[in-house]
Amino acid sequence: MKSEGAQQGTSFNRHPKLDQVVEAHARLGALFQDFDALVLEFSSTFQHRSMTSAIGLDDLALKPYLLTTEVQYALSSCIDHLQTIRNLTATDLIPNLAAYTLVRSALEHASLAMWFLDPDDPQERRRRVLVQAARGAKLLCNALEDIEISANPTLEVKLKKINNTVVSLGLSPITNSEIQTPGIKARVRWSGQVLQDLGVGSDGINLISTVWQSASGIAHANSSAGLMLLNRRALEDHDETSSTTFHISTSEVEIASLFQLSLYFLTTVVQLAKYRQGLASVKYPSFSKAL
Repeated sequence: MKSEGAQQGTSFNRHPKLDQVVEAHARLGALFQDFDALVLEFSSTFQHRSMTSAIGLDDLALKPYLLTTEVQYALSSCIDHLQTIRNLTATDLIPNLAAYTLVRSALEHASLAMWFLDPDDPQERRRRVLVQAARGAKLLCNALEDIEISANPTLEVKLKKINNTVVSLGLSPITNSEIQTPGIKARVRWSGQVLQDLGVGSDGINLISTVWQSASGIAHANSSAGLMLLNRRALEDHDETSSTTFHISTSEVEIASLFQLSLYFLTTVVQLAKYRQGLASVKYPSFSKAL
């Protein structure tokens, strides 16, 4: 990669030292064990669902739209993305850029699961599931808008069907304006604030939101974000253009920090799911100012 007008020479380099990499490798081994245990805990949380739990009662009220399905899908996606990072790192195939896209998606899906489960008011939880169903209907209609399928129902038809359930629950109808944007940024910022209050990060630093926004910059191929966050190693200076050809990379040091943060988030949402299943007495864990 070549950067015009970049700081030239070895002073442009920024990469971890060997002892830092060795330490991060050992840390990752412990984190992967914690991750495996958390995956088993997630599976057991939904293995024997009680229909008298908060989630069970929500599902009964929402049929055919299920809170269980939405939460399991979101958490399964979060786990799947983290598992990919784990598998690649374990085989020394650390992706330079894709790791940030994987972490970004993992955080988004953990945030979505938390958004479904957080409200103590069951009516609010149920309405969020139905709003998500309407957003899904809109997404599907957008994906098929250039394909002529006469049998494909319009968004208005799908929204009317969803609103029939909404009204039957005594909730206010979902409007088109509510489903125009998915609200991912606001949801990640909100969930990051919850984690911050639980001890992840420090006062004034919303780590979840900061990492998500930074990872989004890399995922969207923003070179400024990449140069700011990734390791750099100068390969060749070009005096005539005052530029440097350099190599960018992601090491186990960055992966360990990203994976640790993601585990805090996943732990929090699994605890919340257990609470809604009647399997835990505390809604959220405490991390005592972790990270």
